[in-house]
Amino acid sequence: QQQQQQQQQQQAITSVDAFPKRKFGYLLLQKLTDKLVSDSLTEKDTVKMTNDLPMEFRKTFIEYYRRSSELLRHFFALRRLVTAELKLKKKKTSKKDGSGSSGGGGGSGTTGGGSKESQTKIDQLTHKLERVSMGLEDIYREMESTKNGLSSDTLRNMFNPIMNQVDSASKLPKAGFTGEAGAPKKSGGFNFVED
Repeated sequence: QQQQQQQQQQQAITSVDAFPKRKFGYLLLQKLTDKLVSDSLTEKDTVKMTNDLPMEFRKTFIEYYRRSSELLRHFFALRRLVTAELKLKKKKTSKKDGSGSSGGGGGSGTTGGGSKESQTKIDQLTHKLERVSMGLEDIYREMESTKNGLSSDTLRNMFNPIMNQVDSASKLPKAGFTGEAGAPKKSGGFNFVED
């Protein structure tokens, strides 16, 4: 019976200790409330700062953001497509070499045509990529010109994240491949490294 009473006491203590003491609960609630208030003030400050920006600047900035985002999205999508086509071409070429040595003449004829089609597709994608790349360079120059014409450091600094993204894309290698061996050619696009 004593053991049963001890167990009941332990259960009572456990359920009471599950919650913080009233003093700590009050402090915790006060800190959480203070945090919510400070967060809402931060949001209000951000909205106020945004609303204080000149309307012409906001329109220009939003336009640069949209254009650069769209160009970057196309740029990286085209890079993935060209890389996939290069891998496919390499795989077809290695199959062609393998079937040629085993005497499968009929199969190598269709693979050769596929290789030509693959190269044509690579050339088309690379050409599109070069055009997008030129668009990125153009928008970078435009943003740089606009940024340099601003008098406020705050406004100039707002361009940095967008310009850094465009700049990092432009620092990727130039593209273009020629010939059956896939030797790089000099072009205005970006390079892709074959594995």
